Amino acid sequence: MGGLITRYALRYMQQNNMPAQTDIFLCFDSPHNGACIPLGVQTGASFLSSESAAADASWKLLTSTAAKQMVVYHTGPWDEAGEHDLVSPEYTAFMADLNALPWPNATKLAVANGTGTGASNGATPGVHTLDWSGNACAYGDTWAAADSTDWAKYAFFYVSPVSGSEWTYVSRNALAYDGAPGGQRDSNGELAKGIEDSGYGWVDHWYDNTCFVPTVSALALDEDLYCVVNDLPPGSGPFDETMASSANMQHATLSQEIADWLKTKL
Repeated sequence: MGGLITRYALRYMQQNNMPAQTDIFLCFDSPHNGACIPLGVQTGASFLSSESAAADASWKLLTSTAAKQMVVYHTGPWDEAGEHDLVSPEYTAFMADLNALPWPNATKLAVANGTGTGASNGATPGVHTLDWSGNACAYGDTWAAADSTDWAKYAFFYVSPVSGSEWTYVSRNALAYDGAPGGQRDSNGELAKGIEDSGYGWVDHWYDNTCFVPTVSALALDEDLYCVVNDLPPGSGPFDETMASSANMQHATLSQEIADWLKTKL
């Protein structure tokens, strides 16, 4: 989020005749179009927040104003019934405010930890990501976003002390962020560990690392999530020069190829 704050602050200073003293504006895997935490992970953190200190801490972070402004889809509390918009009003308002400002007057550079080839991390739309076989009183499953206009499950949970009944969560029109090329985060892995640490049985889990900052978001491109950004002509976005990684890697990783590229620009 540091890149967004710096982008906003620099342009505010320049528009208000405050000396920014900045020649180069470098963004390192910053979510200019937003970030992603899987829907199932958010629901799991909410559902288990009363049973697990780790889940409670995660849910408090997810419901902070900063997270709601940055994360594209937000599920809301686990017991919110009925259809609701996955895009939070905080995200919509913040992005409108940010994009209303022109970009800073400086040489603008951007680096993405996601690949520029359009390659997924393997989490295909709707794939099963977690199978929690706890006991008769606690169990659940999660799935990646289905990328469909039809209703599709993304989570199913039951914890007797929490809900007293089974809850199934569905969405539609959710894009396939989970598997998109981008800087990765161990979101599904964190949920699995939290369940395991709670003592409610065992968990099988797959695709622990999911997309956190899509490549197109890090480079502020108005393109499809799976766009092959390496094939785009120079000047396709607001940055003067950009670099996408050769493979998807963890968010904020300073790889050798990124370091070598930065040495030629700074």
